[in-house]
Amino acid sequence: AGYFGAMLRTTDGGLTWNAQNAGSSSYFYGISQIDSLLAFAVTSGGEIYQTTDAGASWALQTIPSTRFWGVDFSDPNNGTAVGDNGAIFHTVDGGVNWHPHASNISRRLYGVSFANNEVGTVVGVHGTIVRIEDASTVTGINILSGNIPSEFSLGQNYPNPFNPTTVIRYSSSVKSAVTLKVYNMLGQEVAALVNEELQPGIYNVQWDASGLPSGVYFYRISAVGQDGILSYTDVKRMLLIK
Repeated sequence: AGYFGAMLRTTDGGLTWNAQNAGSSSYFYGISQIDSLLAFAVTSGGEIYQTTDAGASWALQTIPSTRFWGVDFSDPNNGTAVGDNGAIFHTVDGGVNWHPHASNISRRLYGVSFANNEVGTVVGVHGTIVRIEDASTVTGINILSGNIPSEFSLGQNYPNPFNPTTVIRYSSSVKSAVTLKVYNMLGQEVAALVNEELQPGIYNVQWDASGLPSGVYFYRISAVGQDGILSYTDVKRMLLIK
């Protein structure tokens, strides 16, 4: 697939290629093949096409009005398409309906790959790597910037006050075991947002406080270096208003 609706099909392992007409003049940027017959393709015009006959014909699925650069299906029903301005769209019904998800990213996303129906990785410009931990809702997104920070930091959540979701940005200057937890006014832990070893980078994590009452909450980050010594810790407050 390529420029100006170009679509080529091979039936002999790539020895010969025959032009196909998908019915679009847009640029085809990404294709995901599920099996020998079923595949999906995305275009610069925000179009998503499906073939059920190994590329002999293509049907327009939907037009979410964004330029797409990549698409991947983990099975015939579950798929994700990514594109400009951090666009992430997901389908659970084989492309009949596509739902946008707020990724808190403004960068162009070029490619996506899912290991299963839940966990996937998206790559974009400037070294951006996004890990999606729940494809159906995209509740957990970690963003790794290609720029290595000069120091550890914990940013103020945004928005603040919030209801019911907010995003927390933090950065790590060296490879560290990082934990990020949320506490209520009594000092009780109410959420563990991060608990893993991370490479140097800038990260975002989204917190959904739907099941909690309004009030002041505190989030605390701790980073332990490869030598086992605590290298950074910080605490900030946020306000949940329902």
